[in-house]
Amino acid sequence: MNHLNRFTVLALFVGSCWAQHEITIDWAGKPKALANAPTRVDQPLQVKIRVRNVNDFLYGYEGKITYEPNQPEAVAAVASSKKGVNPASVDPCALVKKDIEDAAKAIDDDFTLKLAGDKYPSVPLADSKAAWSKLNVFYVRLEGATEAQKACPAYATEYQAKLRSKLTKLARVAAGDHEFTFDDVLPADGKYTVTITERYDDGKVKSVTMDGAFVAVFYARSSQLFLSVGYLVTQVQNRSYDSVDVGKEGAASVKELRVQGTGTFQPAAAVLLNYKLPIAKLMKNDWGIALTAGPVFRTSASQVGSTASNWGLFGGVSLHLWERLWITPGVHIGEFSDMPLGFTNQMSRRLPDGIANPITGVNRWTTRWGVGITFKAADFKRAIGLAAEFKENPVPPSAKPSTQTPAPADAPKPPAAAKQDPAEVQAAEGRLKGAKEARDLAQKNLNADPTSTPMKALLKLAEADVKAAEAELKKLNGN
Repeated sequence: MNHLNRFTVLALFVGSCWAQHEITIDWAGKPKALANAPTRVDQPLQVKIRVRNVNDFLYGYEGKITYEPNQPEAVAAVASSKKGVNPASVDPCALVKKDIEDAAKAIDDDFTLKLAGDKYPSVPLADSKAAWSKLNVFYVRLEGATEAQKACPAYATEYQAKLRSKLTKLARVAAGDHEFTFDDVLPADGKYTVTITERYDDGKVKSVTMDGAFVAVFYARSSQLFLSVGYLVTQVQNRSYDSVDVGKEGAASVKELRVQGTGTFQPAAAVLLNYKLPIAKLMKNDWGIALTAGPVFRTSASQVGSTASNWGLFGGVSLHLWERLWITPGVHIGEFSDMPLGFTNQMSRRLPDGIANPITGVNRWTTRWGVGITFKAADFKRAIGLAAEFKENPVPPSAKPSTQTPAPADAPKPPAAAKQDPAEVQAAEGRLKGAKEARDLAQKNLNADPTSTPMKALLKLAEADVKAAEAELKKLNGN
C-alpha cells in the first residue's frame, strides 16, 4: 500500500477531536444580545458561553443550554474620592475610626441590596465599579495605616475582625475580568436556547434579580452534504470505429479499420454528492475532506457505430476549499466500445472485403482512474422560492417608482445630535481626580514599605482605575 493510500485509511479511522466554539453575551448591552452563535453543528460541538460585563460585585450567575433537534427534513467608570493624606495634627485613631465608619456605610449603601417589592434590583456593573472606586480610597488608607493607627482599638476590632475580609473580596472582584463562563456541548443541528440567570445572595437564599434572566435562541443547521457540478477527467475511452480507404491494390480499394476517441484522458460532465467526514480535524471552514459519488455523462457525442452508454458512475475522496471548489481523485465506472470482433490492438487493421460501415465494437464496462473538478451548486430549494417570488413580483423594489413625497425646500431640518450633558463630564472629571488621589496615596504607602505585597496590588488597581477614568472622559469629550 503506497503512502497516499495509508494516509487515506488512517484519516478515515482517526477519532474526532473536540473543537471549542465561543458564544458571547454582553450583559451590560442594551438590549442584551447573543453574539457569535454557531449556525452549523455537523457533529457534537463543544462550546464556551462567555458572559461579559457581569456585576460580580453583587451577584452570582448561572447558565444552561437546552436543545431541540431539527426535524429530519430540515436541512467602566471610576468614582470620585476624598483626599488620601491624613494631617499629622489630627488624632490617628479618630482618622482610622472615621475611615472604618465611612467604608462600612459605603458597603451597606452600595454593596448590600434591599428588596424592591419581592425582588432585588439589578445594578449595572458601571455603578458598582464607581462605588468601588470610592470605597477603594478607604481600603488603601486602612491597608497602609501607620503603626500608631494599627495600634488603635477600632483597627483590630472593627477593621481587621469585621471589615477587612469584605473589602479584600471586593478588591479581588474589582481586579477580575467581570465575566461568567461555562462550557457545554451542542449535540447536533437544531434549536438551542441559552438561559443566563443573575442571582443575589442575601445570606439566606440566592434570589433572581428584577432584570436577572436572559434567554436567547439560535438555530444551527447541518452542512454535511453538498451538491457540486463540474467536469471529470477520466481514463475511460469513448471509442468509435469505421472503415476508411487508404489506397488501392490494382483495381481494388484497400480499406482499414479507423479507431477514434482514444487518448489517455477524456472529458465528462459530473454531478456529485459530497458527504463531509465527521472528523473535527478534517472539517475546517476553509478546507476539508469528503466522500464523493455521483453520475457522470460523456460530453462528447459518440461516433457512428458506437453503442456504449454515455452514462457512468464516479466515486472518490474530495478535498474542498471553502466548500466552493471540490477536487476529487477517484474511480470512474463506465462503458466503452472495445475492438470489434476479430480485431485486437496488436493485429493489422486492414479490413477484408465485404465489411462496410457502420462497424460496431464490443461494449464492455471498465473501471479507470479519474479526477473530478466540481463547484458547489446553488441551493435549489432557495432557487425555487426565488423563482416563485419573482413570478408574484417581477419588478424589484428598487425599480418601482417612489411614492414618497419629497420634502419642501423650506422644510425644517432634523435636530442636531444632542451635546453631551456637562454634568456627566464634570462627574467624570471628579472620578478621574479621585482615582489619581487613590493612586498617589497607594504609591506613597508603597514607598514607605516597598515589600508590601497588598500595597502593590492596591497600586495596580488604582492605576487601572485612572486609565478607565481617562478613557471615559476622553469618550465623553468626543476624542
